[in-house]
Amino acid sequence: MKKFYLLFLVIIVLSGCEYFVFNLPRDNSNDNVSNSKFGVTVNTNSISEITKTTAKIEGEITNDGVTTITQRGVCFSSNENPTINDNFEISIGTTGNYTCEVSSLIPGTKYYVKAFADTKSGIIYGNQKSFTTTEGSKIIIGENYEGGIVFYVDPTGQHGLVCAETDQSSGAQWEYCGSVINGADGTAIGSGNQNTIDIVNNCYDASCSASICSDLVLNSYEDWFLPSKEELILMYDNLYLNNLGSFSADDYWSSSEKSETYAWLKGFYLGTNGSTNKGASLYVRAVRAF
Repeated sequence: MKKFYLLFLVIIVLSGCEYFVFNLPRDNSNDNVSNSKFGVTVNTNSISEITKTTAKIEGEITNDGVTTITQRGVCFSSNENPTINDNFEISIGTTGNYTCEVSSLIPGTKYYVKAFADTKSGIIYGNQKSFTTTEGSKIIIGENYEGGIVFYVDPTGQHGLVCAETDQSSGAQWEYCGSVINGADGTAIGSGNQNTIDIVNNCYDASCSASICSDLVLNSYEDWFLPSKEELILMYDNLYLNNLGSFSADDYWSSSEKSETYAWLKGFYLGTNGSTNKGASLYVRAVRAF
């Protein structure tokens, strides 16, 4: 989703609809003229191919030449009477029929949409239409999904993290480079992937924990990584404590570095959070995002 805050040239090509933005106008009371003015008529036509997160919107613009059209597109919002200050997509061209795909929508939500023309005389909006995205199937903690076992689902209910169904090692060391690895100290949910990238880029060792996960190709997926400290805690809380995931009652590495010689771990036997020397041999379980 984009906002009309930009004042410089942007060129984007996305989902079969080509976009460009330049000299973006203000959206004030003088801009909000009727759907037929200055010789320009704007119509919001059909809405098609509605999914849980996308939809295609067709617009139509005619121009008698009284004013100049600089760009055309559609604006949309979950509130009625959307404007360019809400969300928008731009289509290359100025007149005729066009189609834009709007994306990053929320499943099961009603949206309002209008075609619009940006002219030198103001922004001309078309008629308002609405549609409702389809309901997304609920993803459940503990189910098998996209190559692994779900242990975290974000607030949208559509994205999260899965772990491999079995361990990738029962005794691997943490990569040691003789110095702190810049960027590998993230502990939060969502930081494990970047930790792994930084570890592998600076200290790759095929026999060590992060490299094992980075090299993994499993269930047709090859974007696995070593979980961060908080991601590993979620695996313990949401899976291990519910007898899911076939974990060992032992210590597992996280990708979160504590110091030059220590990294964070999760003790699955007692549930302790701790750290140990990178040379220790601990269990490894890979995760990936969906």
